[in-house]
Amino acid sequence: MATCVLQRDMTWTIQPVERLVGNAPAIEAIRRFYCGFVEMLDTDLTLEEILPFHRSKLSYYQRLYASALSRSVSVALARGDQAAKSGRQWSLQLPYLNHALLAHSG
Repeated sequence: MATCVLQRDMTWTIQPVERLVGNAPAIEAIRRFYCGFVEMLDTDLTLEEILPFHRSKLSYYQRLYASALSRSVSVALARGDQAAKSGRQWSLQLPYLNHALLAHSG
C-alpha cells in the first residue's frame, strides 16, 4: 500500500500508492495506529522499555517481527547514543498529523 524508503539520516519516508488516497478505511486504520503510537510515547520510560519485545496475544510471525523490530531499534538507539531518551522526548520529534493522515501522496 506504500513504498517505504530508509533515508541517509536513518529516518523513513513513506509514499502511499494512489489507490490508498480514496480508501477511507485504510486511512482511518493508519491514523488510529499513528495516534496509538503517539499515545504510547506519553511516558517517562525509554523507547526500548515500551517496545513490544513479546506480546503473547500476537500470532507467531507477528511476535517474531515485533521482536526483530524491537531488537533492531534497541541496537540503533544504543549506537546513536539515544537509548536514554524518554518516550515524551521522542514524541516531540514526531510530526503533527491531523485527520488527513496520508490522505494525499505528496
